[in-house]
Amino acid sequence: MGNILWSKSSAPGKDDTTRGVKRKTCPDSLTPIKRKRLSESNHPTTSEECFSARGKRKATEDGKGEPTKKKEKKGRLDLNLFGFNLFGLNLFGLNLFGKESASSSKHSGKGSSADATRRISVLASAKVTLSCLFDKLSKLAELSALTIEWNVVDKRAEKSVVYTFEDGRAHVNRDGSVVDRMQLLEGDASLQLHNVTVGDGGLYTCRIITPVVYTETTLLEVLARPSVSLPETAAVTEGEEKMIQCDITGFYPEKLSVTWHIQNGSHTVQARANLLSRVCTEMSTRNPDGTFSIRSGITLHSSTVKDGEMRIICQVEHQTFSQPYNRSVTLTVQVEPSFLQINSIPQIPRVEWLLVLCCRVENFYPRDIDLEWSRSDGEQVRTVTHFGPFSDHSRLYSVWSEIHLRMAREDERAVYTCRIYHSSFPAPGYKDVLYHINTQGTPPDVMFIDCEPQRPLLDEECTLHLCIRDFCPEDVSVTWTKDGEMVPTSVFNTPPSLNINGLYSMFTFLKHTPKEDDWGSEFRCRVVHSAQMEPEERLFTLPAAHSRRLRDGC
Repeated sequence: MGNILWSKSSAPGKDDTTRGVKRKTCPDSLTPIKRKRLSESNHPTTSEECFSARGKRKATEDGKGEPTKKKEKKGRLDLNLFGFNLFGLNLFGLNLFGKESASSSKHSGKGSSADATRRISVLASAKVTLSCLFDKLSKLAELSALTIEWNVVDKRAEKSVVYTFEDGRAHVNRDGSVVDRMQLLEGDASLQLHNVTVGDGGLYTCRIITPVVYTETTLLEVLARPSVSLPETAAVTEGEEKMIQCDITGFYPEKLSVTWHIQNGSHTVQARANLLSRVCTEMSTRNPDGTFSIRSGITLHSSTVKDGEMRIICQVEHQTFSQPYNRSVTLTVQVEPSFLQINSIPQIPRVEWLLVLCCRVENFYPRDIDLEWSRSDGEQVRTVTHFGPFSDHSRLYSVWSEIHLRMAREDERAVYTCRIYHSSFPAPGYKDVLYHINTQGTPPDVMFIDCEPQRPLLDEECTLHLCIRDFCPEDVSVTWTKDGEMVPTSVFNTPPSLNINGLYSMFTFLKHTPKEDDWGSEFRCRVVHSAQMEPEERLFTLPAAHSRRLRDGC
């Protein structure tokens, strides 16, 4: 016996409840869209349903049943489900039927469909259950005759099958998709999705044939909460700028807001672009998993930092946060040490005597610093005494580090290194100060004589100067001669100054006012030091070309 389908025809302007004409139709021969319309219209689809529907109408006519409610079908006849034209509404704008969400209707007949699409929003990596209910099976044997199909239409309007159950066996096309087999006997074909991702979002449809057809739809929205990365601390060198970057990754949907705030003490303001600060936020980029990432940076000048440090706040607003999310970094101003030096007592080491080396590091910020001593043969110096860090009135710090050595003959020409680690140093983050042990002293490195100005003029004073560097001990003798005769006056020597390497340097100057007969004159500087094998001399001759210009007044 064939199935009977009640069909209606309506003219424009007439009500949809006009009398229909009987015709025989097989539901299995219908397309999915026609079966969808058929189930929504509550028309009978089998002989049993036809009988049930006739009985229901008769009961209504006798006053024993509830009046049949009239429903508008016109809009549903134009339903384009997989093209997302649900009643002219925006499916993934989530404004379905003018509601945020709707619960599926309870099944009250032999085959039905939900009156509205349910909406579920979950976070990525969560487990979600998509409801699908039907009339309870009466016998376990009926499970083999049960057919279930779960499919999804994604954001690209592409349809795919997620899960099917047919001939008593399940077929899973999406890993982590589960329908509880025991719950099927209770009329529950709900789909469980484990570890959902952004790509799992879409319109899910459950279609059940018992052989009565049931359908139910659920709109699943998978959200991803942003991961915000910001360093806990940062430092800017005095007089320079520092860029701090806030990395925001793995969020969905794309809409997201980033703002920066500056907190100096108890006062907090939003960062604005000016001469001392700049904010730059890049365009978001799509990740392979469908989520988005974005980077935002703020550049600050050291002068914006008050009292040595301040807090910088990266504030993120996103749909997955109930309130703005803040990450902060403490920015400090760092000052590179202005003085690095090793002093020795005594100045010239002696065999079997005690030698004290003191590494001085002064005028730095912040306070954290580390000093290590080592010897040129790679041996680490274990016995070290530190003094400080101690602060002066300008909030800068200094520290001294001291080692004691008993000089031996094998220590001659050894080199001791004081390695200083501080955040103000550029890569690799440390500086070395060296001390060369020399029981004989270090002879000076005598430079060449220079003249200022390079082209002296007649009767105008010029200066001859010479640099004498890297010698020890500090005692040195310097004499000047002109054409072999001692220059008794107009000579000035700077006091020897201790270098970072523990050796001394100095300058010597000779002032002279050229006369007409000075062309070709020879000026000599003689340097005598205890560590030299013999004295060293440097010569400067006034060139003939220069002397002609002197006579010409050029």
